Amino acid sequence: MMNVLVTGASGLIGRAVCHYFIKQNWFVTGLKNKTESGINHQNYRQFSVDLTENTYSNSSTIFDAIIHCAAILPSKNESVIDEHQVANLNKKIDKNVFLLSIKNRVKIIYLSTAYLYKNQKNIFNENSALNDNPKGYYQSKKNSEEYLVNNALDFVILRVSSPYGNISAQSNVMKLFYDRMQNNLPITFINNGERKQNFIHLDDIAKACFLASVKSMKGIYNLTYKESYTMLQLASFMKAICRSNSKFIFDSNRSDETLNVNFDNSKLKLEFGWEPEYDLQSGLIKTLIV
Repeated sequence: MMNVLVTGASGLIGRAVCHYFIKQNWFVTGLKNKTESGINHQNYRQFSVDLTENTYSNSSTIFDAIIHCAAILPSKNESVIDEHQVANLNKKIDKNVFLLSIKNRVKIIYLSTAYLYKNQKNIFNENSALNDNPKGYYQSKKNSEEYLVNNALDFVILRVSSPYGNISAQSNVMKLFYDRMQNNLPITFINNGERKQNFIHLDDIAKACFLASVKSMKGIYNLTYKESYTMLQLASFMKAICRSNSKFIFDSNRSDETLNVNFDNSKLKLEFGWEPEYDLQSGLIKTLIV
């Protein structure tokens, strides 16, 4: 039986990855630093490890791949953690996991972010220029990508856009809309709600991680959907699915940052045979209808 180690196993992406590999009849070892209960399955075991301080060692298991999902994310509820602290903590986490990969000579699939690119009008592919001076979480992702590229590791870097698929575990605009719609509260948009975001379903992310583990590939890949959606489109889909009576309000007195979120994901399709199964509407149906 094949064995995989998943870091951040209790997180939004990590948990989905664990479930996917179990369905493929792999044995999964999950690492987490939270108290959430694990997955109840005979092919799954879970350990609590503070990856900012320690690595993981278990000589009895030889892993076929490491899926590195663990990361410290900036949060409004954790205002004591500033951008510098976030970057430093993620640097420690990544260093320990990379050392584990080197020590065990095992392939690492690193979950990075698609929001590293320097803002421009063109569609972003993997060779597009990156932001010169990212902050916090984004700085740590850029630095870790550079480490993987410049050192003799067997790696795949997946630049993920905005993941979704487990609404209760999300802390993003989709969760905000959902909570308000459940109570039929109004949704306020900045201007006409035209700001766009690129959403990718957890199942599509997990499938890409699996393919990266079993195929002889190395490099950087955009793990994104083929098109982006406006906030108004997102809310309209959700309102119909939830059958909510929430009203839409448009605040023309406020301005919103406009970012290009159009990504080229064709490299994954050409080299891995991967393409996303869920557009936003079908993904929301799977996410919101329990």
